[in-house]
Amino acid sequence: MWIFRKLKLKDRLSLSLLSTIILSVLMGCGIDRRNIDEWVGNGDITSLKEYINSYCNSRDVEKVAISNYAVREMMKKKVKGASSFLEGIYFTRETEKSNIVLAILILDSFSESGVAFDGSEKLLRKYYELILSNSTNSDESRLLVSIERNLSLSSAQNKSDFLFRKGIERINTNDIVNANRLFSKIETLADDNQSQLKLVTSELSHLILSSIDGYNNEAEMDSLRNKKDNLIKKYKEVTDFLEQQKRSIENENSDVWQRISSLENNIESLREEINDFKYIYLTGYICGLTGSGSSYEINTGGRYHAILTTSTTEYNTKGYFEIPARKTGTLNVTVKEEYGGFAQVWNEYEEVTPREIRANNSRKEELVEDQREISKLKQGIAPSMVKIKSIENLISKAEQARDNAAMAFERDKTALINALDKKKESLTFEVKKIILLM
Repeated sequence: MWIFRKLKLKDRLSLSLLSTIILSVLMGCGIDRRNIDEWVGNGDITSLKEYINSYCNSRDVEKVAISNYAVREMMKKKVKGASSFLEGIYFTRETEKSNIVLAILILDSFSESGVAFDGSEKLLRKYYELILSNSTNSDESRLLVSIERNLSLSSAQNKSDFLFRKGIERINTNDIVNANRLFSKIETLADDNQSQLKLVTSELSHLILSSIDGYNNEAEMDSLRNKKDNLIKKYKEVTDFLEQQKRSIENENSDVWQRISSLENNIESLREEINDFKYIYLTGYICGLTGSGSSYEINTGGRYHAILTTSTTEYNTKGYFEIPARKTGTLNVTVKEEYGGFAQVWNEYEEVTPREIRANNSRKEELVEDQREISKLKQGIAPSMVKIKSIENLISKAEQARDNAAMAFERDKTALINALDKKKESLTFEVKKIILLM
């Protein structure tokens, strides 16, 4: 009684605070996943909040596991108030710094439930910081992927516009490397997304427009040529960066490519051997021995008889036969006088042994296995192959635009000014697009 009288003298809020503390302590005792399931099923957001608030950062591994389970389940079952509560934990506590595992869990729980963060602008800023940090820390890499997944649920336009604006800021400070990192995170710039390209073009138009307006004397032409040289230098920086990225990606998979090359060479060799191994199932009638070892005169139903030589099969009597064989050539013979004594050309065949057939079947099996392994290896590096192809296309476009710009800028003064005056808008668009799509 003394305790409660003391509390009344102070403030009713003290009693409420004490009750909350006591409840939190009691909740931690004996709570397991069945309790979480019951709270989730009943939509008891209050109990879920209190448990997660109390134990999401606990040193007790078991309580943390139950808290994490609560996070996943309340999002999976879409408990009312769950998303705003968890998003509040993510942002207000700076969870990315204090508990990055919890931050990833919250993001993934949202994404798996198909729910985007309301605070997507805040999430974009964190995304931007992580891209620029280019961290090799595995947890931060996982966080970047989790943020990307959640951002994919919100407006792609917002993400693209944000990355464009930030990329422009980097271009304007000559930070080409980080600009490329930002632009590489923009999934597509299709025809239906021209507004973004126009935004970028207008923001960066001073790089060319300031160079081509109003020149009317040699001094200004010299200044223009200097600007042209600077532009080409920027192209070189971009292409050098892309070449470096291409080599880096290729080096990451050098062992895989060596294995693929080895398998392809073996497949080519196997194909040649398989194609060279031809035989038929020869049927006919044994007429008799020819008098030379295991060679037989046979009748296969054709106009003339033929010769069959065997290596593992022996025929002791006349009669019908069937044997795998290959044609080896022809033989000029003269038949007996009683049959007319005519000169004839007979086909010659030799037996194909079971051992040879088994060896050829093994080659076929090996070829199929090699093809499967190549397919699996290429599937594993498919994202890298797409990146390399994309980089090669960008390098080609950048080099073409560079050459075109160099030729245009080297024309005589009057022709240059007239040409650029007519085409400056399209030239600006194309040049900037090449730089920005790196």
